[in-house]
Amino acid sequence: MKILGIYFGHNATVGLMQNGKVIFCQSEERFNRLKNSTGFPEKTLAYIYKTYGKDIDYVVFPQATSAGYLYLKRDSFRSIRYQSYFSKTRFFTPVFLFKFLLAKYLPRLYAHFLRYKTQRYDAYVAKNKNLRKEAFSYFSKATGLSEEKIILMDHHQSHAFSVLSNLDKDKKTLIFTLDGEGDDACGSVSIAENGYIKEISRMSKFNSIGYIYLEITGLLGMKPNEDEFKVMGLAPYAKLGSDQVQEVYDEFRRIFRLNERLEFELDIPPGMLRYYFLDKFGYSRFDHLAAGLQRFLEDMVEEWVTAWVKKTGITDIAASGGVFMNVKMNQRIAELDCVTDMFVMPSSSDESTVFGCMAYGYQLYCKKNNIPTRLEPFSDLYLGVGQTNDDVKRYIEKNNLDKKYIVSHVANIEKKIAELLAENQVVARFAGRMEWGARALGNRSLLANPSSRESIMVINEMIKNRDFWMPFASSVLEEDVSRYLQNPKALYLPYMIVTLHSTKEGQQDIPAGLHAYDMTGRPQAVRKSWNPQYYRLISEFKNLTGIGAVLNTSFNLHGHPLVCTIDDAIEVLEKSKLRYLALENYLFEKR
Repeated sequence: MKILGIYFGHNATVGLMQNGKVIFCQSEERFNRLKNSTGFPEKTLAYIYKTYGKDIDYVVFPQATSAGYLYLKRDSFRSIRYQSYFSKTRFFTPVFLFKFLLAKYLPRLYAHFLRYKTQRYDAYVAKNKNLRKEAFSYFSKATGLSEEKIILMDHHQSHAFSVLSNLDKDKKTLIFTLDGEGDDACGSVSIAENGYIKEISRMSKFNSIGYIYLEITGLLGMKPNEDEFKVMGLAPYAKLGSDQVQEVYDEFRRIFRLNERLEFELDIPPGMLRYYFLDKFGYSRFDHLAAGLQRFLEDMVEEWVTAWVKKTGITDIAASGGVFMNVKMNQRIAELDCVTDMFVMPSSSDESTVFGCMAYGYQLYCKKNNIPTRLEPFSDLYLGVGQTNDDVKRYIEKNNLDKKYIVSHVANIEKKIAELLAENQVVARFAGRMEWGARALGNRSLLANPSSRESIMVINEMIKNRDFWMPFASSVLEEDVSRYLQNPKALYLPYMIVTLHSTKEGQQDIPAGLHAYDMTGRPQAVRKSWNPQYYRLISEFKNLTGIGAVLNTSFNLHGHPLVCTIDDAIEVLEKSKLRYLALENYLFEKR
């Protein structure tokens, strides 16, 4: 039995589940080389069909209405280009100025207009049977499957279901979802019990805290829906106690609150936020704005989670949705006294909805065929394409790479990489199957010595060109996490989705893997059974240096997706100042 999950929006992704186990998942960007690619993921689906066959029982899309299909039909996703708030195409136009003045001087009238317009559109889409019929026909043609096998699933339900396989069936778990919007909602609260989920609260898209963060990202001159993590990384550099930060924070709290129904309430419609914030914060200092925003987000989500834990009495929680990509906020929630345990969906933005789609489709299949469900937890996330040593050997011979580079086959490649890292060299590692999601987890990674912050400068000069304030992360042996990071609740953190405060030993041994100002770390706890080769590499490095961790960042050119194929890896080697590349057991060194 096989179930497909397909997401065609921002960072389009396809996942495949077989008999309750996810066996493949990859985003379209890895194939077409367009970062955060949008549109129907044709290349990924074609690879799945070629590799695993077309005998699919259900295909599930995380979009309950036909609204998503309209964007797909119009090719709107592909045309999205985010621009600066102050660009000519956005600011110096009659339409922009009209909306800005209307929002400033007649905010209630404009708010009423936007809500009315959106609600009319949503009602039209929901009631249009011809449009729904057209959508099913399109999806049938795009997948090559009959319409009877196509399921449209609620967006936030798919977020909630994405964590289901990794929850303890014997315990009740409170599931929180939070993002910009999806299917007319920006968040939800559900209870998971005995392998099933019941939604108990849903928040309208008109009350989206995700859109607040998105619009401030744009106001700061960064890319909305992509650079929110940069705002998060910038926030600690401001003094939280300053009057300027407090003023920013107070303005957010003035327009946004948690109401008596334990739902968020925003006074300004999302479509009006950019004009409102431009008026309020157009001359605010960048670090004050970032810090006030981050503090506001953490406080509001803490209030929301705490209120629902208190109301339900359920202290084990799980979370999914794009807002939960904010690792600093996740740390704040995990540290709450009222929270016993917390699981955050790795890469919890919309690319993760395919996991919920697959779980939902699997349950439907089992129910229809009267068979027990055995939903298997996902673990290591090495779910993408992979190459072998034979593939590498053939590639070298075909392209005569041994003439261009010093190429050697190393039986114990992990030890060799460890030796190079101990010598303060940077090594790109390409091994096994590719990671799914936003984080490199060792198989498509740039590795370095974490004991010196000079490693950050070296990597940035070589290849990454990251903003100077952005921290790097470390891969840490599972048993050494407590040496370097404070983890009082013993959370297992293999996905770089939660930050922790560092210990003195951590500040001494892995400073390059910590935030330069607040000294927090975003660890990948490496478990031996999940990735024996990568575990051995870090262990060899520990034998040489005494440090049970390596600096780990994604293997890609700046602005490009994670490398996928041998071609991609060689391209990065040629176009950067990178000196060493480990392709499976083959070590490449520039002459």
